[in-house]
Amino acid sequence: MQQAGSPVSVMLLAHDDVLPPYADGVVLTEVTAKPLTLDDWFKYQKDEPLSVEITGRVDVGSNTSKPGVTPVGTWISRSLQIDPSIKNESICLVDGGWLPLIYCLAGTNIFVDKNVVAEIKARFEGGKIKPGAASGKDFLDLLVEQPCSSSLNPLPYGLEGNIQGLPDVDLVHEQLRVALADLADSIPHVKVWPKSYEREETQATLNSYHPYFSKGMEFLQKVGPSLMATTGRSKRRAAWQKLIQAARDTGISPQHISVTMALSALTASQNFNPFHIECSFSHK
Repeated sequence: MQQAGSPVSVMLLAHDDVLPPYADGVVLTEVTAKPLTLDDWFKYQKDEPLSVEITGRVDVGSNTSKPGVTPVGTWISRSLQIDPSIKNESICLVDGGWLPLIYCLAGTNIFVDKNVVAEIKARFEGGKIKPGAASGKDFLDLLVEQPCSSSLNPLPYGLEGNIQGLPDVDLVHEQLRVALADLADSIPHVKVWPKSYEREETQATLNSYHPYFSKGMEFLQKVGPSLMATTGRSKRRAAWQKLIQAARDTGISPQHISVTMALSALTASQNFNPFHIECSFSHK
């Protein structure tokens, strides 16, 4: 990334890192970014330059030869431009829109399911990318970078099952054990939280999810037929709005996991529509 209108580069620092002696710049902490819009997403998909407004607090360790240095502790805002050459396809949905992944991996707790854990196991070993392993256009490669301070939560892995319904407590705990072992072997330096659940806590979680999943299934049954065929780019905006309205009509939040699944399926290519595959499996 670079500052819009200026050849200024941006460097990610770990919590215990300092600005290198050769670097001339300002260190910012507690950085937040203004959410981007749907129109911004279309630009991002077309590899067009895209600016992100960030705000951060000047931290100790700044090293700049420019006059009028901003004092430590002062909050400043800057507009940074995402380089079109960045091909990472992962983004984060946030209140008010979306953001590039780089702004959402600091101190966050990332929920991982079976697919994510399987990909981590296939790509990493001992905290390093396996020789010959293909690098994906996703957030996983960032997990082995030192500045990444995120933790992983394998609860979605534990709650998955090979049946059409929620698993029981014993299956949840067994799947959590497998997930923890795979993550420890693949990326041992990344914090995993929580590492264990009491049976009472697990049962309470399962009980609380029953109405959540029930309403989610009601929503998916309502919108499912419209997702079996991929929607063209020119019609996606209207289709997204219909999905959000269907969620409201069903009585679930637009942030419900089932809505996220539907939105993901809506933007899939003709070659791979995950909703179509999921529906095919469910009816076997």
